[in-house]
Amino acid sequence: MIVRADDADYLRHAATSLIHQTYEQFEVILVWFGGDSPSLKDFDVLDIRFFPGKPSRSFNLNQGLRYARGEYVALLDQDDILYPQHLACLLAEIHGQPQIDVVYSGCKVVACEKIDQRVKVNKVIEVMNRPWQPGRLLIGNTIPNHALLFRASVFHSHQFDEDFEIYEDWEFLSRLSLSNFTFVHVDEVSCEYRIFSDTEIQSYTQVHEDKGYIDHTQKVITSILKK
Repeated sequence: MIVRADDADYLRHAATSLIHQTYEQFEVILVWFGGDSPSLKDFDVLDIRFFPGKPSRSFNLNQGLRYARGEYVALLDQDDILYPQHLACLLAEIHGQPQIDVVYSGCKVVACEKIDQRVKVNKVIEVMNRPWQPGRLLIGNTIPNHALLFRASVFHSHQFDEDFEIYEDWEFLSRLSLSNFTFVHVDEVSCEYRIFSDTEIQSYTQVHEDKGYIDHTQKVITSILKK
């Protein structure tokens, strides 16, 4: 499990969701790109290895991959969480089926606010739980990073492109799809994509528009078409 983080309060919620996993045989690669290192004393039950990162989304993912030792790789950002059955349901689908390279579950997108060290969930914006459709990634990505579980061998030939700081996950998944890796969808909502905003949020697309991400769409599409 590769976790990217730079905020101890957000990290606390993500790590708590890892403690509650019903499947317990995993290590955590914490790639920290914040200031002072966070205290991990409340999370001794987790097998955590700490590595320095930098303010680069794709670099931090690749940094975690350099040190991952397991047969499978999962990803989690500090401001998102996994439900207790997440790892178990994905492993049940991929384990013992070598023809499958990547599995993913459904993800609930929720609007939240941070109150001191607490997180208040205000509303559900949408649920992303699409069956796998070959070619769908050519027009956009609806699979958040933390909904995915990869066979580690995938990363022997493919890593995240560090020229992409926005939509690095979309570009990466598109390359895997075009390289004929096998994706399988698990029809179960097992994680939350948490959006923290001071404004009223109506959709996942609106969030990306507000952050200026949409302007980066053409760069990803151009890269995909070159493949």
